[in-house]
Amino acid sequence: MATYTPSQLSQYFSHISYPKPQHPSDPLQFLTGLQRHQLLRVPFESLSLHYSRSRTISLDPQALFTKIVTGSRGGYCLENNTFFGEILKSLGFQVYAVICRIGNASRGVYDGGWRGMSHMANLVIIDDRKYLVDVGYGADGPPCPLPLKSGHISSREPFKLDHKHLPQHTDAGQRVWVYSRLKTRDNNTAWTEIYHFSEVETFAADLEVLNYWNMSRSLFAQAVVAQRFTQTEPGEMRSYVLFRDLLKYRVGETEEMIEVFQNEGQRVKALVKYFQISLTQEEILAIQGTQSALSTV
Repeated sequence: MATYTPSQLSQYFSHISYPKPQHPSDPLQFLTGLQRHQLLRVPFESLSLHYSRSRTISLDPQALFTKIVTGSRGGYCLENNTFFGEILKSLGFQVYAVICRIGNASRGVYDGGWRGMSHMANLVIIDDRKYLVDVGYGADGPPCPLPLKSGHISSREPFKLDHKHLPQHTDAGQRVWVYSRLKTRDNNTAWTEIYHFSEVETFAADLEVLNYWNMSRSLFAQAVVAQRFTQTEPGEMRSYVLFRDLLKYRVGETEEMIEVFQNEGQRVKALVKYFQISLTQEEILAIQGTQSALSTV
């Protein structure tokens, strides 16, 4: 059963600037276009955990539509990927959610270790082939559907999937899909494992448990974070990244400092200018007195 009505889908296409006349008939090309337009328009952000009185996140599909499309906002992985999955289901795609375990490398620890399960993505099935589709990881996420085919996808693309056994597995028969990106560290470019997942379907109740942890214990509950792509070509990923009091422009692995915020007014203006997010006065006031707030002066 479709989650969103034809009218809502029309609103969504207008929001991401991807009108029906531009939709290709080939389902994979259509999916690729949808993902790209979604990434360019819908930011990754944790604002609702700071600029709201409730500091809660709803995964209800209609609440997500109101927030993302009507309210011109974004969300973190659970929001953006749940929403996009419901959009795809409403368009007739076969899609289901998977939970992912993020590598320690995401925090600058290159020991081959893994954090607890804290991310979710979607698997989309087209002509009996599964594709990883992720619109909720941020700057290091895949910008296009990746077929679940072990090894390099293309010599020019800086990302791949491998179906492999992990050293941490006690069962020698265990295999997971590992998503990796080419990243530069200490003047050396090498494959860095970003996250891994299995093909087991995750249910809505599982996501609610994960959402509770992310709302209360994750980095996103502690810091104001926002990221929006301006370019998503495989060889050239460009995005604005806001973290606490810093705003940077990222091109591939290179970051340029744009601004260090001295107060909330500067950060709120940056959200409008670089992320197309306008907060209400009530939302702006809601962060006052919290650990994540900047000076009001």
